[in-house]
Amino acid sequence: LYQVLAISYQLSDDFATAAEVFETLVSKWPKNKQYWQQLYALYVNSNEHLRAILTLERAQELGMLNGPKDYLSKVGLYYNLGRYDRVIEILETGLKNGNIEAEPNNYELLAAAYQQTFQEFK
Repeated sequence: LYQVLAISYQLSDDFATAAEVFETLVSKWPKNKQYWQQLYALYVNSNEHLRAILTLERAQELGMLNGPKDYLSKVGLYYNLGRYDRVIEILETGLKNGNIEAEPNNYELLAAAYQQTFQEFK
């Protein structure tokens, strides 16, 4: 019933209410990865970057949404918010422990974050 309700809100472009329903779903069934993905997508599509980040972090604490693309998505959201310190932290850690793939474009993103924080020497 909650799913039908959430989808109906999405179809009527009431994304805020749909997100509330998905918040209920993840609170009742926190191990359901699909609910977390849908909630995250709602926040991203609504340009609620901070809520999207918090959703990713909450899911990651439960062992979900922790693939390389998920970490890069979080990096992108922080970058859009101008939180270059967090971008650096996540990229440095992720590149070291393998949560983020060691590809040239990821290092370029790290270099751009260093430049934004006036750490050109790094």
